[in-house]
Amino acid sequence: MKFRISKEIFDKYPKTSIGYVVANISVKDMDPYVEDMKSNLSNELKIMGIKGDNYATHPNIDGWKKVFKDFGMSKGYRSSVEALVRRIATGDKMWNISNVVDLYNCSSVLSMIPMGGYDLDKVKGDITLRFGKELDNFDPLGSKDKVVIDPKHVVYSDDERVICWLWNYRDSKFTSISQETKQAIFFLDSAFELKHLPMEKAIQIFENNLAKIGAVILSDGILDVNKPEIEIPLQELSKKEIEFMDYSEIMPKKMMLQEEVKENKKEIKKANLGEFKEFKKVTHEFKPAPIETLATPDQVINAAATGNLELLKKVIEFKPDLANAFDWYGNTALIHAVRGDHPAVVDFLLGYKLADINHQNKGGETALIVGSRFGCEKTVPLLLSYGANVELANNENETALSIAKSKNHQSIALTILNAAQSSIVENKEKGESKEVLFLKESHEIGASSNIINISESNQLTNEQQDSELDEVAVHFNGKTKFK
Repeated sequence: MKFRISKEIFDKYPKTSIGYVVANISVKDMDPYVEDMKSNLSNELKIMGIKGDNYATHPNIDGWKKVFKDFGMSKGYRSSVEALVRRIATGDKMWNISNVVDLYNCSSVLSMIPMGGYDLDKVKGDITLRFGKELDNFDPLGSKDKVVIDPKHVVYSDDERVICWLWNYRDSKFTSISQETKQAIFFLDSAFELKHLPMEKAIQIFENNLAKIGAVILSDGILDVNKPEIEIPLQELSKKEIEFMDYSEIMPKKMMLQEEVKENKKEIKKANLGEFKEFKKVTHEFKPAPIETLATPDQVINAAATGNLELLKKVIEFKPDLANAFDWYGNTALIHAVRGDHPAVVDFLLGYKLADINHQNKGGETALIVGSRFGCEKTVPLLLSYGANVELANNENETALSIAKSKNHQSIALTILNAAQSSIVENKEKGESKEVLFLKESHEIGASSNIINISESNQLTNEQQDSELDEVAVHFNGKTKFK
């Protein structure tokens, strides 16, 4: 099967790049890993600074709004990524479709890139991204009515029909992923320069997530103006019969199958079959880029977010002022490193006094607040050891402590309270506190019940401990005096 992008697409959108992933999958109603992803999406958007009143201003979403305007569509027609982000940002939950569809929808939100998946057993011939043709019509998933395709519309098509309309707006009912799907191809769309994650990194993260639900990655790559077409050897990729096992046995099975796929590729190359000459390994193999091209804010942010300490060191040593680079919402490399719970990166940025530890993004959130929100047990203690300010509050008057308590991150709440002891004593000496209870250990937040008063030790019930922690969390923001 060939996958190609027509020349006319590049004429109109020269920066178009499409990532693709081919995988063997096992479709189920739900998966615990995916359900956890879905439940955490609103938190992920919050740290990205995306809310119900500003999601449309994100560069990736705004870029797709301009593309859809080119299609001549009304405002009610949105790219798939805008529809998903809008849903989560305005308080709704992700749809429940299947483990695979829900996973790529979650991955789309997290990468801010539209994604779609198609059953390869139902695809007829080659797949092409092109503009609509005069005789095109479309059978949308979830509707009985056919859609007439305008020549201005961008579509994915196979040799017989349109399989996706308006680039990524709606899939065809004939090629959509179902419980019977065994092998699928996934597309990641970009019509302009991406501002959140580079395409290769988005592919890598998506593949990692697919592997968590037992998928076996068979092929991947990126098409752009320099490489507008690829031959994907589906028959050879399908030689091995894939048997999926229970969730607890997925990773050992996945590793075994990947080795089989690698051996299969070696045999293909030995046969010197011309159609497979461009076949690549499962993992991406990119030539090292000159450091000058890597010394950008985006590269620093991505390196910090993914824990790539080697790259981060090279870039910052070349250009030290990039240590405090930040994204569109004001999240610095340090905040991204904390969010990813990468202690080595955090230690590098703070140990050499490169990063502002108390920098607040547009939402007023510091690295410590972000770490508390996401339960980052490796990096929160590190921040505190470097003197992060526990009293700072975000724009909603939430502190790291109050957030840790509300999210039930009990060990982090205790860690913050321990680190705050000197600050509490200092406030008391200034006359700002008559009595502050300091939680050392508790059955509710760690181990045994033992709440220590600054002046004397008291034993409290679990209910009293929880109440006292609530009180400290509410008042410990540097704005309200302690009781």
